[in-house]
Amino acid sequence: MNKYIFFEIIDYSLMRFPKWVSLAIEKVDNNAAFIFVYMYKYKKSTADLSWLPENATVINLYGNVTNVKDVFQNNKDAKLISFAIRPPEFYIVNQANSFGIKSYVVQHGIFIPFMKREWNYFFMEARKMFYYFKSIFALSHTNKEIGAFHLFKELYRIYIAGNKRISESIFREFDILPQRAFVYSNYWADYFKENYGFKKEQFSLVGMPDLEGFNEIISNTKEEAVCYICQTLVEDGRLAKKEFISFISVLSGLLDASVKVYIKLHPRTDIKLYKELTKRKKTVIIKDKLPNCTKYIGHYSTLLSLPLNITGNVFLWSFQGHVIPNYFKETARIESGEKEDLEAFLNLREACPPEKDILEYYFNKPGLKPFEQIALLINE
Repeated sequence: MNKYIFFEIIDYSLMRFPKWVSLAIEKVDNNAAFIFVYMYKYKKSTADLSWLPENATVINLYGNVTNVKDVFQNNKDAKLISFAIRPPEFYIVNQANSFGIKSYVVQHGIFIPFMKREWNYFFMEARKMFYYFKSIFALSHTNKEIGAFHLFKELYRIYIAGNKRISESIFREFDILPQRAFVYSNYWADYFKENYGFKKEQFSLVGMPDLEGFNEIISNTKEEAVCYICQTLVEDGRLAKKEFISFISVLSGLLDASVKVYIKLHPRTDIKLYKELTKRKKTVIIKDKLPNCTKYIGHYSTLLSLPLNITGNVFLWSFQGHVIPNYFKETARIESGEKEDLEAFLNLREACPPEKDILEYYFNKPGLKPFEQIALLINE
């Protein structure tokens, strides 16, 4: 059997990239066996793992990353696939590399260099922070020359103060990086080099999963409508609830009653935050495919890469203290936090073609099949 070990922090996350990559591998490897490892169960909702391949084992580490040693000890011929470079992955990858296991990381989204947090974020995410510290403490025991105190200071500088990159940190004294990285585009290869310390030869450019449905969407008739793309800013403790509801109230007040509005939900969206929009007669809530609309509104969600390839008529509403990255600002029609600018955008009538060359540099070409490519490359 060809064994593939997938790691995520919570079981709920197994339903996304680990699912899509494993199902792609299953199509190209008839002798595949899968081991899905996670740190702890997500309390806010139940993970649906009914999609698991037939030859699959699920392992809960119960919050202790050191429990992964037994997994690697018993599966030294496996391949490890992770989806981020965070403190738990520092330890997981370090141990996989020490056992001689081939390790890979799959880019799972687009990243904000330093993301604003509300004061209550660390209370909301206390459990996650606790496991981050436990992971760093475990990592410190793999190198007796560097104490845990020094690593905790680096953790503060990287994740709280935001004034240091992993590539510049003492963590590079540990073997924490996967041997190969599957990233979206040239821009993200540069990002991984500068922020994490990867080398050029470690990259494979596979395209962006969010753009995979591009051809299907543009084959549908374009609607004279507005689509708002949800982002879990309040739900994740990155924005005050009052500030977000104020924005939704502004948006709702500017929309003519005759305008059709789509609300594209995030899997963890709290729909109660959108009360002012959902009470409109011409509001449609969607969970799956993005509609083909004349206008889109969002903030800095990964999914914005798709409408930016469909039309240049994308408005980015910026909240105070939130930095919208250049890869969105340079490709959207308007970026503003002013009511007057949003009103002007909603009244636009002319089309605005997307900036294809810039978009390709940031996000790669639309319509590629990233998961199929990853499955084939892992099995080279």
